[in-house]
Formats: sequence, C-alpha cells, structure tokens
Amino acid sequence: MNKTIEYLRKKEWSMGNGQCPECCGVPKSWHGHPCYMKADSIGHKKDCGLALSLKDLGEKPVMRGEYKSTAEYEHFIFEQGIMGTRRKTKEGCPRQKEYDKRFQASMDKFIADSFNK
Repeated sequence: MNKTIEYLRKKEWSMGNGQCPECCGVPKSWHGHPCYMKADSIGHKKDCGLALSLKDLGEKPVMRGEYKSTAEYEHFIFEQGIMGTRRKTKEGCPRQKEYDKRFQASMDKFIADSFNK
C-alpha cells in the first residue's frame, strides 16, 4: 500500500471514539449509535479534506449519504430503565412508547401553561 494512503487511513477514524479528526464524521461501525440511527448520517462530510485526499489517491472513503444499509434501529428502554438502541422490532418498545407519550404530554402542558400566564 502507498505510504501516503496508509498514513491517511490511520488518521481517518483516529479522533475521540473513532471519528474523523477533520470533519467529525463517523465510520460504518457507528450505525445504530443513538446519534447515528440512519445510514445517511454515516461517513465523512462532503468537504472533508482527509476524505478528498483519499479520493485523489484513488481510494473510496465512506461519504455521508453514500453509505447504504437496510438495518433500521430504534430507541428502547431496558427493564432496568436504561435507554439504548437496538435493531428495529415489529412492535417497538412499549416502555419507550409510554415514555414518549408522557414526555409529549408534559411538553404540551408546559407550552399551554406558558400561553396562559
């Protein structure tokens, strides 16, 4: 492998918990993370210098919007009350649905109370 490509590939996902140090993009392995639930959020931003350099060298870095996956994820709440993500299920998580319903009701009340002052 070309030393330049090797160097750039080592740098590519080297920041923090595996993000790109140039654009803060994330690799395929992050698909399913609570902030990266959809395939179109994975990869480098289109103006990322590191990714553009790899492209110039004939490589194919993962670019945001180009990563394709049929995997779908959902938020759920464990029995212990801890929130997480998992592969989407047919019926969804009843605890998450209840949480969302209570949260929406509290927001609706907050907004209504704000107008009634």
